[in-house]
Amino acid sequence: MKKWVKGLLIIGIITSGTFSLLLAPIVPVFLTEYRVIPNDIGINQINLIVNTDTSNIQIDYASSNDSDLIELTCGYTVRHSVLVPPSNLPINFQKYNNSGILTVIATIDVQGIQYGTIVSSSTLITINPRLISNLTIASHSGNIDLITTNFQNLTFQDVNLTTLHGNCFTTFIPGCIIQGNLSILTSSGNNRLIVSPNCEIEGQLIANTTTGNNEVTFGENCTIGNDFFVQTTTGTCIFTVTNCSLNNKNITGILESSSGAINSTITQWVNPNGNLTLDVDSVSGNCRLIMDYSNSSFASTIYYTTGTGNIFYDGFVGFNAILGGNRSKNWPLSSIVNVTIDTNSGNIYLQGGFS
Repeated sequence: MKKWVKGLLIIGIITSGTFSLLLAPIVPVFLTEYRVIPNDIGINQINLIVNTDTSNIQIDYASSNDSDLIELTCGYTVRHSVLVPPSNLPINFQKYNNSGILTVIATIDVQGIQYGTIVSSSTLITINPRLISNLTIASHSGNIDLITTNFQNLTFQDVNLTTLHGNCFTTFIPGCIIQGNLSILTSSGNNRLIVSPNCEIEGQLIANTTTGNNEVTFGENCTIGNDFFVQTTTGTCIFTVTNCSLNNKNITGILESSSGAINSTITQWVNPNGNLTLDVDSVSGNCRLIMDYSNSSFASTIYYTTGTGNIFYDGFVGFNAILGGNRSKNWPLSSIVNVTIDTNSGNIYLQGGFS
C-alpha cells in the first residue's frame, strides 16, 4: 500500500474517532467517594478542617459513642461522554494523632474532576458524639449545615463556618457546650443559628453576612458567656433570647444592619445574673424591640435616637421617661438590661415591658 494511501487511512480513522467523541451522548452519573477513620478509645478530641470549592457540606453526629471517629461521604453527579468515564473526585484526606487529639484535614476539589462536568455535589460528615469537636469548615459556593440531631450534651471548642456564596444553617440541640468562639460567616447567603435550651457559649459569637438575612435564637436557660455580634449589610437581623444567664458577667451584644430591619425579642422572667448591653443599629431600616419582662430582680433602660423616623409604642409598660429614652420603674438593681437603638431614617417600635 502506498504511503499516501496509508496517510489517508490514518487521517480517516482519527477524524472518525474525533467525530465519535463529539457525537457521543452526554449522560449524567451519580458517584460517591468515602473516607472513614475507625473508632479509637484513645482519641478524645477531633480538630476537623474541611475546604471545598462548590460542594454543600452537612455535619452531623452519630447516634452512638461506638461509631467510627469520623465518616466523610462525597456524593456528586457528573455529566460525561459515554465513551470517556470521569475521573475520581480529587480529595486530599490527611489525618494526624497527637496525644489523643485527632487532626483531620480534608480538601475537596470538585472542579478538579477530569472528563466530566459537575452538576451537583454534597459532602456528609458524621462525627462520633463523644469527641470534643474543633471545627473549621469552609465552602466557596456551597451551603453549610451543622446539625446535632442524634445526641445531646455535645462539647465543642471553636466552631468556624464560612461560605462565600451559600447559606449557613446551624443548630445546637439541648445541653451543648461551646468552650471557645462561634463564628458563622457568609457573603451572599443567609445565616440561621438556633441554640436550643440549656446550651452554653463561653466564647464570642460572630454571625455576619453581607447581602443575606441573619437570624440568631437562644432557647430557654442558655448561658451567654461572652460578647455577641449579629451583623448584615442589606438583609434583616432577627435576634431572640429567652431567660438567658449571663454568668455574672457584663455582656455586650451588637445587632447591626445597614439597610435592613432589625427585630429583637427579649423574654426574661428570671434574673440574668449579669448585665447585658444591647446595641441595635440600622442606617435606614426599622428597629423593633419586643420585651416580655416579668421579674423584679433586674432593671432595664432603653435609649434611642432616630433621624427622620418615628417612635411607636405598643403595650409599653413598667418604664418611666428619661432624657433620651426610658428607665424601668424598679431602677436601680444589680442586674441590668440596657438597650440602645439607633436608626437614621427608619422607625423604632417598642412593645411590651414589665408585667
